[in-house]
Amino acid sequence: MAIGWREAVVVAIVIPVTILLTLFAARIMGYTLNRVSLFALIFSIGILVDDAIVVVENVERLISEGMHPKEATKLAMTQVGSALIATTLVLVAVFVPTAFIGGISGQFYRQFAITIAVATCFSTFVSLTLTPAMCGLLLRARDADPGMVTRVMNRLFWWLFVPFNWLFDGASRFYGAIVAGIVRRGLVMLVIYAALLVATRYSFDLVPTGFIPEQDQGYLIVAAQLPDGASACAVTR
Repeated sequence: MAIGWREAVVVAIVIPVTILLTLFAARIMGYTLNRVSLFALIFSIGILVDDAIVVVENVERLISEGMHPKEATKLAMTQVGSALIATTLVLVAVFVPTAFIGGISGQFYRQFAITIAVATCFSTFVSLTLTPAMCGLLLRARDADPGMVTRVMNRLFWWLFVPFNWLFDGASRFYGAIVAGIVRRGLVMLVIYAALLVATRYSFDLVPTGFIPEQDQGYLIVAAQLPDGASACAVTR
């Protein structure tokens, strides 16, 4: 399955659209651009394109089987639409509870978690609406004229496209074979997964954790300069 510039454009357009929608939502919620929100946006970029990649790859797979792009898009959305919604609900269920943590830790993580959750929801919305629309308009059938831009890019960058598509197809077949093997050995995989969960639980006891350093005894020291030139100091805990 060859991947061209049209597929890349369909996937790449999701990032700026989703980020703009997320910034608009953050403005409504009263959040500002700071290190926490920017880090959340950078962290979520990898999540933002996942849904669009799933849609484009499924549409491209159906096109490679001989279907027209619009028909392939309609069928692809019936196949992966519910899966996209399910994965989004899982991610939201992971991040949203973090916003209810109390204390200083909660204040720190709340904006981070909400920003990622909102960006993920917008990403799914765009992947269910804009991405299939662009697939139906931009993607071409296998026997269709590739267009001037595609011909020029193939002439200039064939040395990059050919090995990349070869490696991509090989990796896809290898991954498919691994997944098929895992599905056939479901019980063994469940046992391994349970063992990983137990190991993760015990790893928390081995690694020291803490949000506030142990040297912090919880004292707040305030110094002020009085109008008569004298100074005052207050200590509270």
